[in-house]
Amino acid sequence: MAEWSKEKQEKVVKTVLDRSLNDAQFRKELVSHPHRAIQEATGEIVPDSVRLQFIDQSAAHLTVVLPAMKVSEDELSEQQLEAVAGGKGGVTQGQFLSGLSDIGDVLNTVASPLGVFTGTAVGTAAHTA
Repeated sequence: MAEWSKEKQEKVVKTVLDRSLNDAQFRKELVSHPHRAIQEATGEIVPDSVRLQFIDQSAAHLTVVLPAMKVSEDELSEQQLEAVAGGKGGVTQGQFLSGLSDIGDVLNTVASPLGVFTGTAVGTAAHTA
């Protein structure tokens, strides 16, 4: 497949627009068969994946470009995905393990007066009856 870079696209568009200023038949061909018209005028093959549409300014026409779709609220945004997948920012392993110790301290502080837990860490807590 031929590369369709931005530079190539700009060069082709300029060539096509310049020719369309003076060639009525070429304009008709651009509107009806844009891929073929561009290939005949420039020798460049536009990939089929590139959707082309030329509109003759002499006709009434409205083209509206739709905005990008919103991400569902159930899905993470690109920024959120990068944060969780890329390991950027967030918590280090040491901070995480320290947090577990803190949770154990909280559980012991809350549960000890009730006589439910003994010990100082979650992994070492023992149930007492």
